Parts: sequence; C-alpha cells; structure tokens
Amino acid sequence: MSGDSWGKEAQPRRAFLSKLSTLPLAAVGGSALLSGCSDGQSSTKETVVDGAGRSSDTALSDTTLSDGERSTTGDGAGSDAAGPDAVTASDTSALDASGQGDGGSDAASVDSAIGSDGTSVGADGSADGAGTCSTAPQGQAPQPCVDTGADLEGPYFEANAPSSLVLAGPKEPGEPLLITGRVYDHGCAAAIANTQIEVWQADDKGKYRDLNHKTPLRATLLSDCSGKFSFTTILPGAYLDVGGYRPRHIHFRVTTPSKTILITQLYFAGDPYLSPNDSCGSCKSGDASHIVKLTSKGKPVSHSAHFDIVL
Repeated sequence: MSGDSWGKEAQPRRAFLSKLSTLPLAAVGGSALLSGCSDGQSSTKETVVDGAGRSSDTALSDTTLSDGERSTTGDGAGSDAAGPDAVTASDTSALDASGQGDGGSDAASVDSAIGSDGTSVGADGSADGAGTCSTAPQGQAPQPCVDTGADLEGPYFEANAPSSLVLAGPKEPGEPLLITGRVYDHGCAAAIANTQIEVWQADDKGKYRDLNHKTPLRATLLSDCSGKFSFTTILPGAYLDVGGYRPRHIHFRVTTPSKTILITQLYFAGDPYLSPNDSCGSCKSGDASHIVKLTSKGKPVSHSAHFDIVL
C-alpha cells in the first residue's frame, strides 16, 4: 500500500480457512451452539462506555472511509442486546491460548486450533468442550488489570451483522488473522459470559463494506460460558485519511448482559501510524489498552493476537 511502511500486503490463499470450512460447525463454535449460557446478570439498566454514538446510514460499498468524521454523542440505543442469533462457542479455548492483557502470551496458532483428526482442540491439546464452564479468572486475567478504554465508533457501524466466527472466507485477499480474547468485569474478579461482541473492519486495501456485500467483514458473536471469544478474519489495511494515514484497526462494540456497552478499537503494536501519527486525532491508538501484540508465522504469512476486554 502506498505510503505504508509495512510494505505491500500479500494476498495469499487462505488455506487455513479452507480447512476450517470443511469442519462441522460445532468444531468452530457454529450454529448448533447459538444460545450461549447465562452468567446470572439480569439488570436492564443500560450504561454506555463511550463518547461517540451511532452513525448515519450511508452507502459504503468498496469506499475508502474515515473513522474520525461524523461521530455524534450516543446513548447506546443503536445496538440490540445480545440475542439468540449471536454465535458462541461451547469452549473458545478451541481457538484460544491463555493470554496476558494485550498479548503477553501468544494467542493459539491456527494449526493448534485444528487437531490431526479434524476436531477442534485447545492450546493444551484438550478436545473442544472437554473443559467446564467457569467465569473465575483462573490465572488468565491480564496483569495489571486495566479497563479497556473507549474509542470512536466511527460513522460506519451497522447493526445486525451476520452471526459468525469467520469474517473472511478462504478467497478473501489478505493475510489471515485469528483474534482470541476474554471479557472481564472491572477489576478482573470474574469473566463475563454471554457478552455480545460486534466487530467490523476494513479490507486489506483499507476499504469498508456494508452489509449488502457478499463478505461484509462484519460479524456478531457471543462470549462463551467462560467469557471467552474468538474469530478469524484478515489483517485490515491502513488507509489514507484527511491529514495522513489511519493505522490498521478493528472496531468492537461490546454489550454485556447487564447492558453495559463499550465501543472501542483494536490496534497492532509496531504500526507506524499509531498515535501521534494517526490521522484521527480523536482516536485512541496510543492507549496501551487498545494495542495487541501481533504474532506472525508461516509462508504465506498468517497472524494471531489476543485481546482481553475489561469493562
């Protein structure tokens, strides 16, 4: 990409997602496991953790867009609460390794997520679903435990993204990326199950797509009964905005069962366009709670990162 010191992005064939696509849905936390499980929270009070709200409805297909424009103060009313159509995995350790905060431990590789017999396995080699549900930190909470900061939603959030753990198919240009994480309460005393997580991002050229696109690069999922989540996608591209480049990033809108909402963005350590070089002066790309370590391997290259969310 012109002006991007990370160099021109490769467009490998996403062999690992082809492998995923041949598995039963249950092996990747599929539609047979839609309902999630309750963490006992029933409050209906809605708290919004953000300084930016929903955006206007604008045609988006294959258009290079800015995150730093047209945000307005929001009250969180624009997002549906977590519902039965959101996808959850019975045990997202199938695509997860214990991580420390913003990547103190590497996320599980794509290879370790698929057993030799084609079943989904955890980073410790245990079969998917072999563990028990627990929201206890179990030594996995980030240290120190720091609340994940809010960030601008940007103008291109769209509700009702498809329920999926796979944002990009095997023919999508770009470098494969696995994101794993866990949702914690303030202080990391416990993880939060059944948390709705809406994610959206640009393609490898830095262009956003709307829900009318065959591959919108948007999804809705749920944290599982231990508060864990995971999804596969591609590494988003940096893009030229007014005044310079925006760093590579993924948007998150997180809604707990008690209706606490966090709107934020995930960034990657080492990106040359992180603050103070971010063209979006109001975005928080310099905040360490938003930045994850990117682990890369193989040829063609694939990536993984671990992102714990603390509310």
